[in-house]
Amino acid sequence: MQYNFKKIEEKWRKIHNKINFLKINKKKKKKFYILNMFPYPSGYGLHVGHTVGYIYSDIIAKYKLGKNYNILNPIGFDSFGLPAEQYAINNNEHPIKIIKKSIKKFKKQIKRLGVFFNWDREIITHNSKYYKWTQWIFIKLFNSWYDKNNNKARNIKYLINKIKKNKFFLNKKLIKFNDENKLFKFLNKFRLIYLKKSYVNWCPKLSTVLSNEEIDNGKSIRGGYDIIKKKMLQWHIRITKYCDRLLNDYKYIKWPKNIKKSQKQWIGKKKVNYFYLKNKKNKFKIYCYKKKDINKINNIIFVAPSYNTDILIKNYIKDKNKIKKIINSIYNNEKKKILIKTNIYNNNNNKINIYISNYFINKSLNNVYININNKGNFFKLKNYKILSLEKDFNIKDIKIDNKNIKKKFIFNLKDIVFSRQRYWGEPIPIYYKNNIPYNIDIKSLPLKLPYIKNINILKLKDYDKWAWNNKNNKIVSKKLINKKKNIYKLDVNTMPSVAASNWYYIRFIDPYNNNTIVNSNKIKYWKNVDLYIGGSEHTNGHLLYSRFCHKFLKDIKILNTKEPFKNFINQGIILYYSNIIYKIKDKNIFVSYDIIKKNKYINIQKIYVIKKYINNKKYLNINKFIKNYKIYKNFKFKLNNNKKFICKIKLEKMSKSKFNIVNPDEIINKYGIDCFRLYQVFMGPFNKKKIWNVNNIIGIYRFLNKIWNYIINNNFINIKPNYEENNIINKLILKIKNNFKIFNLNTSISNFMITLNKLINIKCYNKIIIKKFIILFSSFAPYISEEIWFLLGNKKSIFFEQQPDLNKKYLIKKNIKYIVMINNRKKIIIYINKINNNKNYLINKIINNKNLNIKNYKKIIYIKNRIINFLI
Repeated sequence: MQYNFKKIEEKWRKIHNKINFLKINKKKKKKFYILNMFPYPSGYGLHVGHTVGYIYSDIIAKYKLGKNYNILNPIGFDSFGLPAEQYAINNNEHPIKIIKKSIKKFKKQIKRLGVFFNWDREIITHNSKYYKWTQWIFIKLFNSWYDKNNNKARNIKYLINKIKKNKFFLNKKLIKFNDENKLFKFLNKFRLIYLKKSYVNWCPKLSTVLSNEEIDNGKSIRGGYDIIKKKMLQWHIRITKYCDRLLNDYKYIKWPKNIKKSQKQWIGKKKVNYFYLKNKKNKFKIYCYKKKDINKINNIIFVAPSYNTDILIKNYIKDKNKIKKIINSIYNNEKKKILIKTNIYNNNNNKINIYISNYFINKSLNNVYININNKGNFFKLKNYKILSLEKDFNIKDIKIDNKNIKKKFIFNLKDIVFSRQRYWGEPIPIYYKNNIPYNIDIKSLPLKLPYIKNINILKLKDYDKWAWNNKNNKIVSKKLINKKKNIYKLDVNTMPSVAASNWYYIRFIDPYNNNTIVNSNKIKYWKNVDLYIGGSEHTNGHLLYSRFCHKFLKDIKILNTKEPFKNFINQGIILYYSNIIYKIKDKNIFVSYDIIKKNKYINIQKIYVIKKYINNKKYLNINKFIKNYKIYKNFKFKLNNNKKFICKIKLEKMSKSKFNIVNPDEIINKYGIDCFRLYQVFMGPFNKKKIWNVNNIIGIYRFLNKIWNYIINNNFINIKPNYEENNIINKLILKIKNNFKIFNLNTSISNFMITLNKLINIKCYNKIIIKKFIILFSSFAPYISEEIWFLLGNKKSIFFEQQPDLNKKYLIKKNIKYIVMINNRKKIIIYINKINNNKNYLINKIINNKNLNIKNYKKIIYIKNRIINFLI
């Protein structure tokens, strides 16, 4: 019978679709919660870099299922965000329509991989039933403050009641407020979500704030647009209050050391000394690592834009408007590197230079760099210009107070900017009364995102029906704000992408609960994620923010564990070849790569090209390229001496933007799903970089055919296995078990290959042995395993079977060699089964040997596993 993978896979896919293998068993069983990072459903669909994580988690889930665990392996889609919004604007189509198409495509591709996901628990973040609880978390944060004494979050009502009863003291000073506006400003300093003007990454082209993770080399990842620093009123999350807990709680998680180290550096706790820069009216802190260095300061450099630069301008510079114009001109201009210089004298009458610069110096503490004895001279930097503004500084008044030096811990981690100016995201559940923010009543959630038909005005600030009726708790027209009572402005920002992905792992436990975020009994059972799988680009941002959110929800008694993810493994990137052509910047000229390389062009721009425009792997087909990219129709193409236009071939991370992705459907259609799954695992360790080479998949395809032909072409019978057969299969069971312990699944494929060869060599046709082999193999290659299981006479699916148990007695070597000696002279060699390898058994066996005739002996010299010597 021929191995027809298409027919076999189609047959078993239909059967699997009718069975919920991951249905939770209500009987008391061990639980295993495995989770892939939330996928974003792009219009391009899956590529082989995405699928490896899903396949890996599925293999682990299937193996644990066979170990009698309740398995939670859910899937959903992080459907809000900038990519869908920009795609919608560019294609004049609403984001909701684009997302629906993308999710449909993703689900079809994922289901084709033979994975068992809890599809009955699917979450999609733009569903209002989900983001209702994201808004709920926002409101809870807004109404909480961090109590240092109890080291946890508490309700803000505690502070309000204390203030109203004249019982709240701050730094031994009684706090009183009769004015609501002043009370809000005071409470804003304590809330875990608060409003503050801060410098943000602003993209004028996208008209929104971007996180650091959404920027690469000063450009937006989406579109490659310029980023500028802009001061704006934004919502912030006070994650800094949790820094010590985030650092101390690593002991509760089994994460790779490099991930923990990276997060610790990101948080960046430092013990520093501080002194003051002051005049008669004002002073502010400046940090320094070593106390002894404070009297050796030559330069103080304020990195602009920053909070400290603003304080310097506000309190120490006379002509503020003049200097602000100059600083604004340098904030976002990398070509003009400018230092604004003045000087002061410290108490020892030593001259100290003060600069404001757009240089970012890694050794700066809170964006202020202290230069000691001119080490690492600041003036070695190239292309700078100095503007002296000594006349505009209050030179006579400024002093460095280095007498009362104190110590303090500071952190690199800053509070999270938590608002975006785009449309396609969770609405912020806040309305404004007399410019003071109030949260919408929790009972009125969700605050639904309106469907804006006009793609050209995808901004809540421009939408006419975006006001809040506080009496009837509903959205109304903005026109009613000044006409009727109880009608107020709604916040026109939306939440960032991290808002939904901070806590989604909790909702998977109880996805359809309309009364609470998660049922307390269910959280007691599932607790947290046992194994989390995801890409290295989320090592700090996403993982850190999820840990913060988890700790907050524990503080308000929603969760019962300290950490969200017990274990985490990074998915290594998959590399593949991309094709690049080069054009001269600001000119309509493309130049062949070999010419650029030879003449060392500097002012060039690289453009990625789809493979179908490349001939013989490196030559650009100019006619095809121009035909599909009409914007380059009038461009000149500078050819080399052979009248060819050569592209650069570069091995780099598989990415849609680089046009070097491989569609899994192409491989599956040619070799089958089982072959594709095995190859993805066999490529190398999960957390390491791997190069995609489709030629190597042929070896896996031959291996599958070898298994098929061995089992189908032979008659397997039910008989008791001999020692050698048991030894071979138990070695495999042990190796697979150990591989799963350390998530080193790539070596399992080699283990299967070696074991199969051994079974073929000893001509093993034992049905008991081959069943164990196939059960072990089924987690990796489900469809061929199901068909073989069926042909071996089994009626139920193989995934209702338990994984074979390890019998250690068959791992022992069968025979131990002993040299038998009489009076120190070698007589014979005998072999003892290791199970019976003990001194008494050995003596009895030798005495009963008629050829040796040993009846009486005075002494025995026994060396285990080697020699027994009878002295007569």
